[in-house]
Amino acid sequence: METSSGFTVCDVFPSLTWLHALSGMTAKIQRMYHEVDKMLQSIIDAHKVSGERAEKTEEEAEEEDLVDVLLKLQQSEELELSVTNESVKAVIMHRSKHIFNIFTDH
Repeated sequence: METSSGFTVCDVFPSLTWLHALSGMTAKIQRMYHEVDKMLQSIIDAHKVSGERAEKTEEEAEEEDLVDVLLKLQQSEELELSVTNESVKAVIMHRSKHIFNIFTDH
């Protein structure tokens, strides 16, 4: 959380981005990216496992969330564009941002 809050000298002076490397900020950001990526992948994997189960009941089908719908689109061959895991992760992150904003807006 500390990495994402506030700003650094590089934010004010973009020409000094090399300071990120000296300050260790680049390594922190990359570590944080990999942690978030693993978490998002585990969400996708969990939804894939639950989606591979035998036929769903009508109730379970009604309880599908956005990730389930995106994974169905990913499996669909009718689309001209492909829905990748990266696309699904981006949508999850975007929706999460809105959820966190709801709780932090006063």
